[in-house]
Amino acid sequence: MSQVNTLIVFDFDQTVTPDDTDQWVINAFVPDLMPVVTARFREGEQWTNLMDWALQRVQENHSLDDVRAALGEMELPEPLCNALAKLQQLEHTEHIILSDANTFYIDALLNHHGKRHLFDHVITNPASHDESGTLRVTWYMPDGHKCERCAACPNLCKGQTMSELVSAKAPHRSIYVGDGSNDFCAALSLGENDVVLARTGFSLAKLLTDNAHLVRAKWHLWETYSELHDLLLEEGAQTQPVPIQA
Repeated sequence: MSQVNTLIVFDFDQTVTPDDTDQWVINAFVPDLMPVVTARFREGEQWTNLMDWALQRVQENHSLDDVRAALGEMELPEPLCNALAKLQQLEHTEHIILSDANTFYIDALLNHHGKRHLFDHVITNPASHDESGTLRVTWYMPDGHKCERCAACPNLCKGQTMSELVSAKAPHRSIYVGDGSNDFCAALSLGENDVVLARTGFSLAKLLTDNAHLVRAKWHLWETYSELHDLLLEEGAQTQPVPIQA
C-alpha cells in the first residue's frame, strides 16, 4: 500500500457543486414533484428511496441523455478545480468524493466539465439499470448502519466510511470538506492533526459551532470558492516537503 500524505474527502452537493443534484434534476423535469417529495420526506420516507422514485418518474418522459445534459448545466467552480489540480501535483495526495447523491449524477456532472480526473475515487449510492432498463438508485450501505447520529441517513454513515478510509490509507493528515448535517459525523471521526472545511450558512457550520467541544479536528469556515481554494492549498501543504505554488 502506497503512503498517503494528505487525504482530502469532499461532500458533493452544495460543496463540490454549489447546488443540489437531486433537486436540480427534479426541478428540471418534474418540478411539480418537488413539493410531494418534500412532504413525503417530512412524513418519514427515506431520501434515497424518494430519489429513486423521482428518477423513475423523470424517465417516463425523458431520456438519460436529457438528464446528463441538465446536470451538465450545473456549476463546477473554477477556483475549486484549480486548487485540486495544484494539489494533484504533490506526491501522495488523494481526493475522494463521499456523497449521498448517486454515481450517475456525479459522473454526469464531472464528465461534462472534463474534471472527473481530479478525483481518485467516488463513494456514493450506486445507480444501475434494472431488468426493464430503468436507471435505479440504491443504498451505498445496503444493510444500513448502526450509527444513531446518522439515523436520518440510514443508507450512509459518513463517519463510519471516513474511519474506514483513514484506517485503510493511513494518511498523515485528513481534510474533510462539506456543508450538511450528515457531514458532522465525518467531522467527529477526525483527529487533532486533521481539518474540517465547512461551508458558511449550512448545517455543518452550525453543528461545529454549537458542538465545538466534541470536535478534535481543527476547522475553518468558507463562504466563497476562492476562500475554499486558499484553505485547500494552505491546509493541503501542511504535510508536504515542498510548498504549493499558488
